[in-house]
Amino acid sequence: MNITLVQGGKEHIEDCITALTTSALGEKYFPSREKAYNGIIEFVEHGTLLIARDDRKRFIGFLCYLENGAFHAFPYLHILAISATKRGKGYGNATMDVFEKMMFRAKDKIFLVVADFNPRAQHFYLQRGYQAVGTIPDLYRAGIAEHLMMKIKPDENNGKE
Repeated sequence: MNITLVQGGKEHIEDCITALTTSALGEKYFPSREKAYNGIIEFVEHGTLLIARDDRKRFIGFLCYLENGAFHAFPYLHILAISATKRGKGYGNATMDVFEKMMFRAKDKIFLVVADFNPRAQHFYLQRGYQAVGTIPDLYRAGIAEHLMMKIKPDENNGKE
């Protein structure tokens, strides 16, 4: 599976909104197209919306990140959303492979948070070598805890993740 990440622009917003609003994350945090638009457009404006495309340049999904968004020092993955028709087929892992490779060129850690209502996402990131390093209650919504997760750059000499 060959995935490329390209900088996203306003021309990608509709595909991104659809992918986000049909996800578990979107259902809780972005329940309307307007909220999804507002959540994505700031990343377009900052140049940190990345579009995942397949070999034929078809939209697979997207991610939004902040280059130094974790502790003003490390990349912070804010949103990963894969198109509903592509979920469960390895596209999320392939997208993360490319993203992590990009981020680990300059930094040795990547951070993200995963909500307690999303055990599927928690499992996904744990399987990818992320560690739960803390829990933040009520971070974005009252009654929803976010699990802070971190991945350390794999040691290139032994291949461990």
